[in-house]
Amino acid sequence: MTRNIIRVFTAIILLFASMGFSRIQSTELLKQMVKFDQNYIPALALTNEGEREPSQKALQRLTKFWENFSVQYYNYETPDTSWQSDVSQITKSIAKANIDMRQNKSLAQIHNDLESIRLTFMNLRKRNDISYFPDHLTAFHGPMEHFLNIINKRKSGSLSETDIRDLSNLYPDIQKLWKTVMKASLPTDLFGFNQQQTKQATDLIKQDGKIIQNLGTALRHNNQTEIIANSKRLKYNFVKLYLMFGDFHGLK
Repeated sequence: MTRNIIRVFTAIILLFASMGFSRIQSTELLKQMVKFDQNYIPALALTNEGEREPSQKALQRLTKFWENFSVQYYNYETPDTSWQSDVSQITKSIAKANIDMRQNKSLAQIHNDLESIRLTFMNLRKRNDISYFPDHLTAFHGPMEHFLNIINKRKSGSLSETDIRDLSNLYPDIQKLWKTVMKASLPTDLFGFNQQQTKQATDLIKQDGKIIQNLGTALRHNNQTEIIANSKRLKYNFVKLYLMFGDFHGLK
């Protein structure tokens, strides 16, 4: 009887120990994902802005970080059967960006090489139940760009009836996705935000929520000037918020 009790207690202790170790692993992984974005976002943004020297420096920084990250986490313990293939795909994307940079390809091409990485990481975290605030921004980005592409093809006051209909059809998805952003937890300590940065991020999230409300009103009243103006404000605030998760020190 005594031996059985000892065995049970030993099993319980080992179980709790493994759970604690798992939490430590997950916490450390999350911190490393934050550091990845601090390196990834500048490379993505600067290649989009068309500045080669800072883009090259940012890509070098990203590559160096990813070499360490991929070695450390390629064999991460998870039931996710796509984990390793996703890590390999990100490695290929970064390698392609470096090849294109060395061959002096356009920064637009290099930006395109890097673009899919955030989607790959978003889906990887979703499959592994990893909550990560910037993923909500990534989910919003695609529909927002689709919405803006319709507007950018036209000049102020020249949206067609088809354009208004298409925008109205896209609007509920935009509204729903931003509500998710507004409800999501933003662990500012994880991202190293100080009090000023926390307020800035919170204000930008609220402002875009209000802008999206204004967009809905403008669409209902076919106010094309306001549709275009609010769309530009939405994109401006969104970019400003997303860039807060990158570390641009020493790149410009």
